[in-house]
Amino acid sequence: MRKTGTVVSVRGDMIEVRFERPEACAKCGACGEGRKTCTTLTLRAQAQVGDEVVVELPEGRVAQASMLAYTVPLF
Repeated sequence: MRKTGTVVSVRGDMIEVRFERPEACAKCGACGEGRKTCTTLTLRAQAQVGDEVVVELPEGRVAQASMLAYTVPLF
Protein backbone atom coordinates (compact mmCIF):
# COMPACT_ATOMS: atom_id res chain seq x y z
CA MET A 1 0.00 0.00 0.00
CA ARG A 2 1.31 3.43 -0.93
CA LYS A 3 0.25 6.68 0.70
CA THR A 4 1.31 10.19 -0.26
CA GLY A 5 1.74 12.71 2.53
CA THR A 6 3.22 16.13 3.22
CA VAL A 7 6.22 16.80 5.45
CA VAL A 8 5.05 19.08 8.28
CA SER A 9 8.21 19.21 10.43
CA VAL A 10 11.88 18.27 10.34
CA ARG A 11 13.98 17.50 13.43
CA GLY A 12 17.50 16.35 12.54
CA ASP A 13 17.13 13.19 10.45
CA MET A 14 13.49 12.66 11.51
CA ILE A 15 10.54 13.99 9.54
CA GLU A 16 6.88 14.16 10.46
CA VAL A 17 4.51 13.36 7.59
CA ARG A 18 0.80 14.17 7.57
CA PHE A 19 -1.56 12.14 5.41
CA GLU A 20 -4.87 13.50 4.14
CA ARG A 21 -7.94 11.47 4.96
CA PRO A 22 -9.25 9.71 1.81
CA GLU A 23 -12.74 10.64 0.68
CA ALA A 24 -13.72 6.98 1.03
CA CYS A 25 -13.45 7.16 4.82
CA ALA A 26 -15.14 10.54 5.23
CA LYS A 27 -18.24 8.97 6.78
CA CYS A 28 -16.30 6.74 9.20
CA GLY A 29 -15.76 9.37 11.89
CA ALA A 30 -12.79 7.53 13.43
CA CYS A 31 -10.50 10.47 12.68
CA GLY A 32 -12.84 13.01 14.25
CA GLU A 33 -15.57 15.02 12.60
CA GLY A 34 -14.41 17.89 10.45
CA ARG A 35 -10.72 17.01 10.55
CA LYS A 36 -8.88 16.85 7.23
CA THR A 37 -6.01 14.71 8.43
CA CYS A 38 -6.16 11.22 9.75
CA THR A 39 -2.58 10.17 10.36
CA THR A 40 0.74 11.73 11.24
CA LEU A 41 3.82 9.54 11.05
CA THR A 42 7.39 10.21 12.19
CA LEU A 43 10.14 8.57 10.13
CA ARG A 44 13.87 8.72 9.59
CA ALA A 45 14.38 10.41 6.20
CA GLN A 46 15.75 13.50 4.48
CA ALA A 47 13.15 16.00 3.28
CA GLN A 48 12.05 19.61 3.75
CA VAL A 49 8.82 20.99 5.20
CA GLY A 50 6.20 21.09 2.45
CA ASP A 51 7.72 18.24 0.43
CA GLU A 52 5.36 15.49 -0.72
CA VAL A 53 6.61 12.02 0.14
CA VAL A 54 5.39 8.53 -0.70
CA VAL A 55 5.41 5.94 2.08
CA GLU A 56 5.02 2.29 1.14
CA LEU A 57 3.92 -0.48 3.50
CA PRO A 58 4.29 -4.09 2.31
CA GLU A 59 0.92 -5.80 1.77
CA GLY A 60 1.41 -8.28 4.63
CA ARG A 61 1.99 -5.39 7.01
CA VAL A 62 -1.23 -3.67 5.93
CA ALA A 63 -3.26 -6.59 7.27
CA GLN A 64 -1.29 -6.60 10.54
CA ALA A 65 -1.67 -2.85 10.98
CA SER A 66 -5.41 -3.03 10.26
CA MET A 67 -5.86 -5.84 12.76
CA LEU A 68 -4.03 -3.86 15.45
CA ALA A 69 -5.92 -0.67 14.68
CA TYR A 70 -9.30 -2.34 15.03
CA THR A 71 -8.74 -4.98 17.72
CA VAL A 72 -6.55 -3.20 20.27
CA PRO A 73 -9.24 -0.58 21.09
CA LEU A 74 -11.69 -3.42 21.79
CA PHE A 75 -9.54 -4.64 24.66
